[in-house]
Formats: sequence, structure tokens, C-alpha cells
Amino acid sequence: MPSRWPEPFGLVGIEAMHAGACVIGSEIGAIPEWLQNKKTGLLVPPNDPELLAEAIFKVGENPQLGKQLGAAGKAYCDAYFSVEKHTDALLKLFLQEMHRKQISSKLTVLGSENLENCLNQLLEEVKRVISENIPRENYRALLLIGGYGKGEGGVEIRQSQEYAHNNMDFLLITTEKAPGDLKEKIDVLLKAISEKYQIGFDTSVITESRLIKSQPLLIWYEMFYGHRVLLGDDFFLNGLIFSDFSSVPPEEFHALFINRGSLLIINDVILQSVHPLETLHKKAIIKHLMKAVIGIGDVLLYFHGAYHWSYRQRKENMKKNQVIPDAVRHMYEEAAEFRFLADYDKYLSSDFLAWNQKVKDICKQAFEQCFSSVANVKQEPLTLRQISVALVSAFIAPKAVFGRSFSEKFKFWMSSKRRRLAKVFPYVAFYSNDSAVRKKLGDFFGILHADRLNVEKAYLRQWCKYGDINLPRSLKDWGVSLETLPL
Repeated sequence: MPSRWPEPFGLVGIEAMHAGACVIGSEIGAIPEWLQNKKTGLLVPPNDPELLAEAIFKVGENPQLGKQLGAAGKAYCDAYFSVEKHTDALLKLFLQEMHRKQISSKLTVLGSENLENCLNQLLEEVKRVISENIPRENYRALLLIGGYGKGEGGVEIRQSQEYAHNNMDFLLITTEKAPGDLKEKIDVLLKAISEKYQIGFDTSVITESRLIKSQPLLIWYEMFYGHRVLLGDDFFLNGLIFSDFSSVPPEEFHALFINRGSLLIINDVILQSVHPLETLHKKAIIKHLMKAVIGIGDVLLYFHGAYHWSYRQRKENMKKNQVIPDAVRHMYEEAAEFRFLADYDKYLSSDFLAWNQKVKDICKQAFEQCFSSVANVKQEPLTLRQISVALVSAFIAPKAVFGRSFSEKFKFWMSSKRRRLAKVFPYVAFYSNDSAVRKKLGDFFGILHADRLNVEKAYLRQWCKYGDINLPRSLKDWGVSLETLPL
């Protein structure tokens, strides 16, 4: 295939590779994108008859090389350029557009037309405030993601009046280099709208370059299919790689499990710190329990190959799954219904201690089933300084929960602070009165009295930094302090 001009693709070469032929092609245009030199064929410079002839004679004099390259080329085409791959890619584009149109019709599953109109009015105000205060050249797109972005937002009935139940999640994809400053600005801009409509806002800002380079994380996969573009480029996400769920790393579900499991620890601290419980606390506990059940169930769905970006579809998948225990399936269905239409009155007189413990028992079983070993979780690249600190820490650190041997301690200190906290999570969530375990927890958190409440408070103090940065605000609303006795 001695092309002399930049081929846009070069279909004839792909067709030859499909047939098992050894392809010799010019290194020009798109040909090098599908022809790997000396692996799936041979590349030669364009307009060079001597080198082209040399490549042809090379294959002609060595038939085995031609067969080898032809077979490798055919395998490559079968893997990347088959009819199935092509139609799958087209279907993803069609489905994404169908989901986008379907999502744009409603923001909630069970909300009335009046509530939908109210929420759409809210979004119009958000768009106006952002467009008036942030120059268009400073961002690529403003997205509504999360439940409302999927068209699956929750509804709550209070005194015969409909309200949005879940917080609204906004993501600004910015072209600026200081997204933190921009987030603070957005939070200030949107505060009045949040208070006016009595709905919480969770705002995030990410740079365009960071999003493009990001791994296909769970949040990006769900955002890809479940979002609404409020401002900016409608099709920016189409060019990103987040549509393929098989690319989402398993450790994402470990992080989801820790995130939702930590809600049960928050409940424990509320139940041990606040007497008597007021409606504010009861509603927080109920909401945490429902979210924890959904999170645990989602992890189980993932490990049984039944996860989906849509809450509604996950609910159907859970109902059909006969491998997951009945108790979990029933609790999941109840929690999913609550997510779509929250009825707090039904649960306000519950035995919260017993209920929280029941969910923690299910949480423990799921953890042991899915995460008996998380040693294979990928580690971010570390600087020389971080490695040095890890070596020193491994030598001098006490024999805490992260392991006894030097290699185990070194691996622990090599991980990020959030991942260290995740490794400690099961010891906190499934607290044991065993004196050795208590000693390890005390050493890790730097507390003298490692009783259950102190350990849970110490865990949440770190969780506020590395897990949920919005938790301190909620704790203040609940009147819960995380102070512990220091070592």
C-alpha cells in the first residue's frame, strides 16, 4: 500500500489484514495508526521506491515472516476493527444520545409537573448567575450530574408539599489553572439560590486537561450517560473515554464501599453522642442507612456483573439477581424506593441502634465477600520524598493495624492518607473489644482511650479531611463534636 499522500484512514489495508495478508504500507496519514511496524506489518517512508522494494523482497525471501506478520495483523483487526466492534461503538453513540434526550425530559422519577417546573426554574437561575459572573472563555461546560443529572432525582413530601430530596450536583469543567478558587466563587454565587429553593448544592470544579487525562473512574462513567449540559459545549464529553464500563477499575467500588460504609460510623457517633434524638438527627440517620444499603448493594451488583449507571436499572437488576441474599435484595429495593420518594414519617419511630447494627452486619458480610484482599489496588506514582518518609515510618511506626512485617508496614506507608484510612475502615466499622486491636487503633489515631466512640470520632476527623469535606458542616448542624482524648 505505497500511498504518496496522507490517507484519512486507508480501508484497503485493513481489508487486506482481515484476509491475513502481510501489509506493507507508507508511513503517512492515518496508516501508522493501524499498522504497527514489524508487529502487524511493515512501514516504509512515502515516495521511496528503493526502501519499498527492499521491504517487498524482505517478505518475499522470508515467507515465514510474511505469515507471521499477516497473522498478527489479522488478530489485530479482529480485535479492533471487527463488525462487532464497529457496531458496538455506533450503538454507544446512539444510546448516549437517546439517554441524553430521555434524561432531558425529567429531573425526578416521581415528581409532579409542578415540582419539575420549579426545579427547571432553579436551573435557569443557576445558569443565569454563572453566565453573568464567570466569563465563557473560562469554562468548557457546566453540567448537572448525580441523580438529577440522570433524571432520577428524589422527592420528599413534607406537610403535603413536594420538595427535592437529594442535593443537586454541579460540575464545572474549567480552562483555568486554579479550580479551587473557582469552586469557592461558585459556592458563594449559588448560596442564595440554594436557600431560596431549600435544596443543597454540591459543586465540583475540574480542569479540562485533568478530565481528559483522567482514568475512567466510576463517577465519570455515570456522568457520561447521566448528565445534563446547562452551559457550554453540548458535545464535549462525547470525545472522552468514559463510556466503557469495563474500563472502570475495581478499586473504584472499594472506594464506594468505604464511602457508604462510613455513613454507618457517622450514625454510630450520632446515636452515642445525642440524647434525645430530634427529628433532624433521625432524618439524617435514616438517609445514611438508605444510602449505605444502596452502596453495599451496588458493590454486590458489580461483583455479580449486574451494575448499571441508572438507579432504576440497578433496582431491576437487583430484583432479578438470585445469588445475592434475599435480605439484601429486599433492603435494597426498599432503599431504592425511598431514594425516589422519601417518606421519613414511616421510619421516625424505628429502633435506630438495632437498624444501624443490622446494616453493619450486612456491610461486614459484603466486605468479607468482596474485599478479603485489597492488596492489588493500584498505587499512584510517588515522589522520592514520599518513599523516604515511608521507609522511615515503616522502621519507627508501632505495630498498628496495617501489618507486623517491615514489608507490610512499608506498603502501608507508601499508600496515600485516604487509602490508609480505607485500610483501617473495617477495624473501625466492625469494632472489636480485643485489647490488641484496640491498642493498634489507638496507636494509629494517636488517642489514649481507644474505646469504640473515641475510635469512631478519630476516624471521622480524618474522614472530614480525606473523605467527605462537607461532613464538618453537617456535624455542626447536628451539634456533634469529634473531640477525643489525645495520646
